[in-house]
Amino acid sequence: MKKLVLAYSGGLDTSYCAKYLSKEEGFEVHAVSVNTGGFSSEEIALIKEKAVQLGASSYTSIDALEHFYEKVVKYLIYGNVLRNNTYPLSVSAERIVQAIEIVNHAKNIGSFIPNICQALCNISPNPCKAPQKTKVHPAPCQIPPSRKVAKRLI
Repeated sequence: MKKLVLAYSGGLDTSYCAKYLSKEEGFEVHAVSVNTGGFSSEEIALIKEKAVQLGASSYTSIDALEHFYEKVVKYLIYGNVLRNNTYPLSVSAERIVQAIEIVNHAKNIGSFIPNICQALCNISPNPCKAPQKTKVHPAPCQIPPSRKVAKRLI
Protein backbone atom coordinates (compact mmCIF):
# COMPACT_ATOMS: atom_id res chain seq x y z
CA MET A 1 0.00 0.00 0.00
CA LYS A 2 1.43 3.39 -0.98
CA LYS A 3 1.78 6.02 1.70
CA LEU A 4 0.28 9.42 1.03
CA VAL A 5 0.54 12.61 3.09
CA LEU A 6 -2.60 14.70 3.06
CA ALA A 7 -2.45 18.31 4.24
CA TYR A 8 -5.53 17.99 6.43
CA SER A 9 -7.60 20.82 7.89
CA GLY A 10 -10.66 18.82 8.91
CA GLY A 11 -12.83 20.82 6.52
CA LEU A 12 -15.05 19.53 3.71
CA ASP A 13 -12.38 19.24 1.01
CA THR A 14 -9.71 17.45 2.97
CA SER A 15 -12.22 15.26 4.80
CA TYR A 16 -13.59 14.07 1.46
CA CYS A 17 -10.05 13.40 0.26
CA ALA A 18 -9.16 11.42 3.39
CA LYS A 19 -12.12 9.09 2.89
CA TYR A 20 -11.88 8.83 -0.90
CA LEU A 21 -8.14 8.28 -1.05
CA SER A 22 -8.14 5.66 1.72
CA LYS A 23 -11.36 3.78 0.93
CA GLU A 24 -11.68 4.11 -2.85
CA GLU A 25 -8.07 4.46 -3.98
CA GLY A 26 -6.48 2.25 -1.33
CA PHE A 27 -3.82 4.67 -0.11
CA GLU A 28 -2.35 4.61 3.37
CA VAL A 29 -3.34 8.20 4.17
CA HIS A 30 -1.33 10.13 6.73
CA ALA A 31 -3.24 13.29 7.63
CA VAL A 32 -1.13 16.25 8.75
CA SER A 33 -2.07 19.66 10.13
CA VAL A 34 0.39 22.42 10.85
CA ASN A 35 -0.51 24.57 13.83
CA THR A 36 0.85 28.10 13.47
CA GLY A 37 -1.14 29.34 16.42
CA GLY A 38 -4.78 28.91 15.51
CA PHE A 39 -5.83 25.68 17.23
CA SER A 40 -6.46 24.67 20.82
CA SER A 41 -5.56 21.18 22.01
CA GLU A 42 -9.29 20.33 22.06
CA GLU A 43 -9.68 21.38 18.42
CA ILE A 44 -6.64 19.34 17.42
CA ALA A 45 -8.12 16.29 19.19
CA LEU A 46 -11.39 16.70 17.24
CA ILE A 47 -9.52 17.06 13.94
CA LYS A 48 -7.55 13.88 14.72
CA GLU A 49 -10.72 11.98 15.60
CA LYS A 50 -12.36 13.02 12.34
CA ALA A 51 -9.31 12.10 10.24
CA VAL A 52 -9.10 8.62 11.72
CA GLN A 53 -12.87 8.06 11.40
CA LEU A 54 -12.62 8.93 7.70
CA GLY A 55 -9.85 6.40 7.07
CA ALA A 56 -6.53 8.10 7.77
CA SER A 57 -3.93 5.64 9.05
CA SER A 58 -2.44 8.35 11.20
CA TYR A 59 -2.86 11.99 12.11
CA THR A 60 -0.06 14.34 13.05
CA SER A 61 -0.38 17.88 14.29
CA ILE A 62 2.88 19.73 13.81
CA ASP A 63 3.44 22.59 16.22
CA ALA A 64 5.13 25.28 14.10
CA LEU A 65 4.26 28.32 16.18
CA GLU A 66 7.85 29.14 17.14
CA HIS A 67 9.14 28.46 13.63
CA PHE A 68 6.42 30.71 12.19
CA TYR A 69 7.25 33.52 14.58
CA GLU A 70 11.04 33.29 14.16
CA LYS A 71 11.03 32.99 10.36
CA VAL A 72 8.03 35.13 9.39
CA VAL A 73 5.99 37.05 11.93
CA LYS A 74 8.73 39.01 13.66
CA TYR A 75 9.92 40.42 10.33
CA LEU A 76 6.40 41.39 9.34
CA ILE A 77 5.98 43.18 12.65
CA TYR A 78 9.33 44.97 12.29
CA GLY A 79 8.35 46.08 8.77
CA ASN A 80 4.91 47.30 9.83
CA VAL A 81 3.69 46.89 6.26
CA LEU A 82 0.02 46.73 5.25
CA ARG A 83 -1.32 45.18 2.08
CA ASN A 84 -3.76 47.60 0.42
CA ASN A 85 -3.19 49.88 3.41
CA THR A 86 -5.51 47.57 5.36
CA TYR A 87 -4.26 44.04 6.05
CA PRO A 88 -1.03 43.13 7.79
CA LEU A 89 1.20 41.06 5.54
CA SER A 90 0.96 38.31 8.12
CA VAL A 91 -2.45 37.34 6.69
CA SER A 92 -1.83 33.96 4.95
CA ALA A 93 1.91 34.23 5.65
CA GLU A 94 1.76 30.87 7.43
CA ARG A 95 1.29 29.02 4.12
CA ILE A 96 5.01 28.65 3.37
CA VAL A 97 5.74 27.41 6.91
CA GLN A 98 2.90 24.88 6.60
CA ALA A 99 4.22 23.72 3.23
CA ILE A 100 7.76 23.23 4.52
CA GLU A 101 6.54 21.30 7.58
CA ILE A 102 4.32 19.02 5.47
CA VAL A 103 7.10 18.25 2.98
CA ASN A 104 9.48 17.47 5.87
CA HIS A 105 6.87 15.16 7.41
CA ALA A 106 6.45 13.35 4.09
CA LYS A 107 10.22 12.85 3.91
CA ASN A 108 10.27 11.49 7.46
CA ILE A 109 7.67 8.80 6.78
CA GLY A 110 8.83 7.96 3.25
CA SER A 111 5.72 9.22 1.50
CA PHE A 112 4.72 11.52 -1.30
CA ILE A 113 2.26 14.38 -1.48
CA PRO A 114 -0.65 14.20 -3.94
CA ASN A 115 -1.10 17.28 -6.07
CA ILE A 116 1.81 19.40 -4.95
CA CYS A 117 0.01 22.68 -5.63
CA GLN A 118 -2.85 21.71 -3.32
CA ALA A 119 -0.40 20.77 -0.60
CA LEU A 120 1.92 23.72 -0.99
CA CYS A 121 -0.19 26.53 -2.37
CA ASN A 122 -3.61 25.67 -0.98
CA ILE A 123 -5.34 26.01 -4.34
CA SER A 124 -9.01 25.12 -4.22
CA PRO A 125 -11.05 23.37 -5.41
CA ASN A 126 -8.88 20.41 -4.59
CA PRO A 127 -8.28 17.36 -6.77
CA CYS A 128 -11.13 15.54 -5.07
CA LYS A 129 -13.66 17.92 -6.60
CA ALA A 130 -15.48 18.63 -3.36
CA PRO A 131 -17.86 21.54 -3.93
CA GLN A 132 -16.21 24.83 -3.03
CA LYS A 133 -15.71 28.20 -4.62
CA THR A 134 -12.30 28.65 -6.16
CA LYS A 135 -9.85 30.61 -4.10
CA VAL A 136 -6.13 30.83 -4.52
CA HIS A 137 -3.65 31.57 -1.77
CA PRO A 138 -0.38 31.72 -3.70
CA ALA A 139 2.82 30.69 -2.00
CA PRO A 140 6.16 29.76 -3.49
CA CYS A 141 5.84 26.18 -4.74
CA GLN A 142 8.94 24.07 -4.53
CA ILE A 143 8.93 20.40 -5.31
CA PRO A 144 11.65 18.70 -3.30
CA PRO A 145 13.91 16.99 -5.86
CA SER A 146 13.95 13.73 -3.92
CA ARG A 147 10.17 13.39 -3.63
CA LYS A 148 7.83 11.64 -5.98
CA VAL A 149 4.73 13.71 -6.63
CA ALA A 150 1.56 12.14 -7.91
CA LYS A 151 -0.30 13.87 -10.66
CA ARG A 152 -4.04 14.29 -10.30
CA LEU A 153 -5.31 11.19 -8.61
CA ILE A 154 -8.94 11.74 -9.44
